Formats: sequence, C-alpha cells, structure tokens
Amino acid sequence: MIVTTPAIIVKSRKFKESSKLLTAYTRDFGKLSFVANGARRMSKKGGSRFGSALDPLSLCTLSFQKKEGRDLHTLISAEAIHSSLDLQQSYDVLTTGFALAESILSTQLEEQVLPDIFDRVVEALNALHSLVAAHGEHVRPSQAETVLIHFYIKLAESIGIALHPFRCPITQEDIHPRQAEHFTMSLSDGAPFQPRIAGYHQGYRLDTYALEALQELFSMESTKVCTRNYEAFVIGQLHEFLGRYFVYHCERQLTPRTDAFIREA
Repeated sequence: MIVTTPAIIVKSRKFKESSKLLTAYTRDFGKLSFVANGARRMSKKGGSRFGSALDPLSLCTLSFQKKEGRDLHTLISAEAIHSSLDLQQSYDVLTTGFALAESILSTQLEEQVLPDIFDRVVEALNALHSLVAAHGEHVRPSQAETVLIHFYIKLAESIGIALHPFRCPITQEDIHPRQAEHFTMSLSDGAPFQPRIAGYHQGYRLDTYALEALQELFSMESTKVCTRNYEAFVIGQLHEFLGRYFVYHCERQLTPRTDAFIREA
C-alpha cells in the first residue's frame, strides 16, 4: 500500500553506496524508518532526486510503500515543505534543532500515532526558523534554548504528564514566584511546594526567576516563544528540572546527547 503523510526527518545516515537510512516522525503513522534508494546519487544537474527534503530537521511530505509488520519502509518520493537549510546559518539554532529531534527519538515509540506531538514539533521548528529570519547567525543561545524548553513543557502535556507550576500540590494554594528566593519543585506533580512546607518535602530546587520563567512559558503560545530571552542560569535550571521530571515519569529519558552538549558548552 502506497501512503503519503507529512513528516519531519529526525535522523539520516549513509546506506550502501548511494542510499540513505532515515528515521522520520510522521503525522499519520508516528515514528518510522525508511530506506531511500539512490538518495545520495547525484543527477546530471548536480542534485539528488529528493533535493533537500531528506535533510535532518526538514519538514516534508513523504510517499512510501507501507507493509504491515515491516520495520523498514521503502521511500518512493519526498517533497520539502520547509527545508532545514536556513537553520544552518546559526550554530545555536542548529544544535537546538538536533536536540529537538533527539527528544523525539528518545521518547516516541515506533508507529505511536500522536498528531498533537507532531504539531508541537512543527511549531518548535517554525519558532527556530523565525529566530534565524530575525537574527541570522546572531541568534543568542538562550533564545534558541527557550524554544526547546517550551517544547519540553508542551511535550509533557501531550503525553499525559503535564506540569502544574501555579499551585502547591499539598495545600492547593496559588504560588507566586516572588514569595521566596527559591522553591522546591515536586517531581511527581511538576508543581512548587508552598515555601512554608517545602522543608518537609523532597524535590528539585528552582530559583524564583526560573519558576517565573516556567510559569510564563507554560502559558505562552509557540508563536511568542522566539521573542523571549532569559538569563543563562534560568535556562540551565529549567533544562535540569525538566530532564529529571521526565526521568521520574518515563522509562525513556528526555535529555538527549545534543541537549547535554548544549548544557556543557
């Protein structure tokens, strides 16, 4: 059966002399693996017959031969909707995009169909494209990483482990970041304990500015994310907290190698 679906290329590697093995996150079939025969063979005009559609982080339309019970599907055609070429203008945007792709590889099962998550990935990629369009190679690392953190927050919501950053899980009282200098975050609820009872509970410690950023990003639309620019220590705390939060709830770890590399840079 030949099927067509929107997809995002999340992994690509060489296969034999002229082909590629691909992993794509598709809207209609979840994460799938493909062989693209002849994808590395150059035409007389100097390009591949697939063009830039199979570059990592490209949003494209894939047509392929799908057979039940197969782990590897044969790609027939690919057409780029939004090429990833412009993301290469900024090192920080490109590495953030790779961390985004790795988060899909590490958290999504094969053929697990979750269109909401696909749409979240597209929104995050669009935000990265917007950053490059506005700043070119001068995108600040914190701007790109904010897009990734916002995606992590929305990913948690989409897989059923949404954070609750506005209310204490014990007293059910509203939490305002300026109540204290630091807050203890519950890893089971993704919620801050009231400062007066925080000493009786274990969790991850967030600075008041980090909690304020978490609350802001939780409520923010994806189109607004690329306008935010937080301090590096705020970004670092949110990365660490969200990584631990996903480890607590999921067998599959959220924090991929690229994300760890960003944190060490």
